[in-house]
Amino acid sequence: MQTSNAEKKRAVVFVTDRGFLVPSIVAALQVARQPRAVSIADVFVVLIDMGSDIIASLTGHFEKSGLNFLPMPSGLFLPPENTFFNRTHVPRSALGRLALHRVLPDRYEHIVYLDGDTQIVGDITPLLCHSVQPGHVAAVPEGNWLCAGDFGDYWPKHRAYMTSLGIEDPRDYFNSGVLAFRMDTWREMAPKALEYFVRYPEKCLYHDQSALNAIFCGRNERLSPIYNFLSLYAELDVADKIKPRIIHFTGGNKPWNYLGPPWNGRFIDIYRTFVERYPMVSSHLRVESRQAIGAHSPSGVVGYIKDGLVLPWRRRRRRRLLIDYVTKNDFVLRE
Repeated sequence: MQTSNAEKKRAVVFVTDRGFLVPSIVAALQVARQPRAVSIADVFVVLIDMGSDIIASLTGHFEKSGLNFLPMPSGLFLPPENTFFNRTHVPRSALGRLALHRVLPDRYEHIVYLDGDTQIVGDITPLLCHSVQPGHVAAVPEGNWLCAGDFGDYWPKHRAYMTSLGIEDPRDYFNSGVLAFRMDTWREMAPKALEYFVRYPEKCLYHDQSALNAIFCGRNERLSPIYNFLSLYAELDVADKIKPRIIHFTGGNKPWNYLGPPWNGRFIDIYRTFVERYPMVSSHLRVESRQAIGAHSPSGVVGYIKDGLVLPWRRRRRRRLLIDYVTKNDFVLRE
């Protein structure tokens, strides 16, 4: 493990299975390359059900770059086999973040958790320096609040889903891909979230995210979307105004296997270059050529075109709402 003269009390943590190993390391290295960030926080990649040989190999390759690797057996968090798990692109291993306190060294008091399908594109030091209130979590609202008032059956269903979790203001419903919290809070609340998931799986349409929203209802410090710039936000072409620092590839279309909007191939070469440089991880992520990916029938493009051409007013309205939200709200971190 990387050490310093004064042991750090803060950590940036990724939790991944084999499927998201490469993207997680790519994002972790982006954090580790920020001198201000690593001066106050250590960087960890927690590996679910990976053998000691893989961990030793990864440590040998990336320890000097500032990454620390820890094993996590899935038995620490997987619910009973008959527990309902809503079928989406999200794997069961996403529940692993609820067992972070079981593997991270005790000396870390303040944690920033990041999903592996992220890109660090700006300075995240203010987020790492922030001390979340005891018993609270700091997070960015999920983008669904922009859909309030839309025609169709989506918004009533999503509203009912949030209400079932105890949430009334849709902006209080947060995305769990970027979280900041105290470790003592996580030791208390993460087991409660896992218990909630097992007890009410039919309510947890988005798995651990649903459970965390239920458990932290009323105890959420809102972060600006610059720290979790979701795909729905990116679709609105506001990056030049909002200037995100953490981009999050939400949804099933990831930039290493999809060239469509809103990313349009911007990040694919980062992943391809990485697996070419480190062949020992190439079996964990196949990055096809742009031509091969382009030959696919990418899901999401039809909806994107529909929103932009058939329903242009919807995108304009959402864009205005998001810009106003980011520029006029008093977030827990003000830049």
